[in-house]
Amino acid sequence: MHLTTQQQQSYRKIRAYLLAPERRVGERLVERKIGELVGASRTPVRQALIQLAQEGLVEHAPQWGFFVRQPDEDEFGELYDIRLRLESYAARRAALRATAEDLKGLRETMVNMRRALAADDPAGLRFSEADREFHVRLLEAAHGRWLVRLVNISLLQVGQNAPDIPAAKIRAANAETVREHQAIFDALKRHDADAAERLITEHLSFPKMLKPIHGTGKNSRTKEPLKPSKSTRKTI
Repeated sequence: MHLTTQQQQSYRKIRAYLLAPERRVGERLVERKIGELVGASRTPVRQALIQLAQEGLVEHAPQWGFFVRQPDEDEFGELYDIRLRLESYAARRAALRATAEDLKGLRETMVNMRRALAADDPAGLRFSEADREFHVRLLEAAHGRWLVRLVNISLLQVGQNAPDIPAAKIRAANAETVREHQAIFDALKRHDADAAERLITEHLSFPKMLKPIHGTGKNSRTKEPLKPSKSTRKTI
């Protein structure tokens, strides 16, 4: 689907909104309220939601509207495996192709991650944003025309922290993430492709990563599509 500039802006803002860990599976996305949040009229918002539905981030139920969806366990595992393999390839490529500007951008995200870690952020929301930025910049540093596009969907649907994890565990996992990202960055700076590929694979394989991005409900682990229900739908 071709999106206009305004639709693309709405798409990016809504996608970022959907990434927030406080989003809940089955949450209804009302076009008017979404438009107020992202500063767009209803038409670009609707086109953006249709695009996100095609990518699997949103469920479109005829006569009901759009809802936050989450992959079931099989789909989640498949997406994660795709992400791991593509990012491992990207890390190897980035080690050989990253420019001084790429490394500067990655270094800045490391600074942002450490600031977020030190901040009063029990749910780790600021940290998660900085963490995602590191992975996006890593993909961009690989200078592959298709890498960012191919990883984008799986990256958006595979999160680092679920909202029901205790704050102490989130902080410990985030501190470990900073150390792992630093090791990956050092490998890129050395142009050590083997080390970069190995470190990103270990990083993404670590059990702390295997958490859905959204809160779970009774339908979130079933293989059946989420069913609209007036009594259970949460509307923003």
